[in-house]
Amino acid sequence: MQDVRLNAWDVFAFDWTTGVSPLAGLLIPWKRFPQLSTVAISLSTTLDVALEGYEHLALVARDAGGLATMRAVLDDDVARARLAALVLLGVPFRGLKTYWWYPTYRLHVQLRDLAAGSEFIARLGADWTEKIGENPPFLLRAVHGESEAAVFPSETTLGGFPSRFRDVIGSSHTSPDDADDATYTFVSSLLADQPCGGPVFVSYAHEDRPIVERIRSHLEGSGVDTWVDQHDLRPGDKWLLELDQAVDSASAVLFVVSSNSLEAIERDRFLKRELQDCLEATSRRRRPLIPVVVGETPLPPQLTKYQWVDIDDPHGMESLVAALREHVPPAGSGTRTTQ
Repeated sequence: MQDVRLNAWDVFAFDWTTGVSPLAGLLIPWKRFPQLSTVAISLSTTLDVALEGYEHLALVARDAGGLATMRAVLDDDVARARLAALVLLGVPFRGLKTYWWYPTYRLHVQLRDLAAGSEFIARLGADWTEKIGENPPFLLRAVHGESEAAVFPSETTLGGFPSRFRDVIGSSHTSPDDADDATYTFVSSLLADQPCGGPVFVSYAHEDRPIVERIRSHLEGSGVDTWVDQHDLRPGDKWLLELDQAVDSASAVLFVVSSNSLEAIERDRFLKRELQDCLEATSRRRRPLIPVVVGETPLPPQLTKYQWVDIDDPHGMESLVAALREHVPPAGSGTRTTQ
């Protein structure tokens, strides 16, 4: 939480009772360990209820927790549609043979689930192939730690995933001790670079609606989701609240700079306030703000430090699309709240 690169993300932890001895579960009923399928349902409930307001999720899971997370992703279509990234740290996707010799492993439901060839592992692999396949709609990384080979061999943590999704790092799959740990460095770098947030917010003077409609149509046609008041405000919406939420959650902000908008900033307190809100939100959440210049209009003083796009330039629209694709989730994500 102290890593400024991750200011755009809120962080939550999810865990459950586990252990390698089945005796605690047999002798002490309230310490009985749940099956991984039960853990998956619990995680789905958390994602769908406690984290309902988050439209973009990055799930980082390790060990058996990764198996439960994969099961939750497969069974929960709503959560899967919100998934931006899935990072699996030392997750035995192909099951383990480590515990076959353990005298009472058959009495331990989690060890039974982990066993290679178990019903849980077989079904997980088949469902993953059917629903996710080799082209997941989210960022996927399967990570193997060099120091964990004795317990989690690479063939079980990386096998089953195409090579482009595999990574090997000089660490174990266990929790990192500090910010210099290879596991933390790997995960934090992924999240810092991962686009997240809602549709591109377009701020403009209402006299420029025809220009904005042309920009919106081109962006939407290029797969960039946008938020424009005349299209996205619905009857009965509290429009000022909706505008604030759209600005705050936007992956990027476009401000249309024209003679109309310059005049509006001077005479219309609302557009001046909206511009200030855009400046503050993009600075706070480290999102890009791009001035879209119409004609020979000079930039207002508040925007002179930002690189702008000339929308009348023959290549202006393509340059805008290319810049936004680095920061914006796919069109149709329908984000209305923060990530």
